[in-house]
Amino acid sequence: MAFVNIARNAAALSVAALSIVYAAAGHAQTVDDMSRCRDLYGLYNKYEANGRGSTSAPNVEVAAAFSECQKGNYKLGIANLTKALERQKIPVPDVEAAKAR
Repeated sequence: MAFVNIARNAAALSVAALSIVYAAAGHAQTVDDMSRCRDLYGLYNKYEANGRGSTSAPNVEVAAAFSECQKGNYKLGIANLTKALERQKIPVPDVEAAKAR
C-alpha cells in the first residue's frame, strides 16, 4: 500500500513539475511574441514617421495587426505586420537578429 502511495505522489509531482515548465515556456514564448510584435510595429511607424511611407494617414491594417497581438493572437498579428512591412519594401529583421538586440 505504501508503494502505491509513493507512486501516486511521484506521479503527481511529475505532473506538477511538467505543468510549471510548460507554463514557463509558454510565458517566455508570449513575451518573445509580444516583443516581436512591438518591434515590427515600431519599425513600420519609424518608417512612416520618416516620411518614406506611401500615405500620411495611419495605416488601419497595421493598427489592426498590432491589436491582434495585444489580444494574444500573436501568429496572426506578426504575419500581418510582416506583410505590411514587405509591401512597403521595409526590410523585416529575422527573429534571431531581433533577439540578439
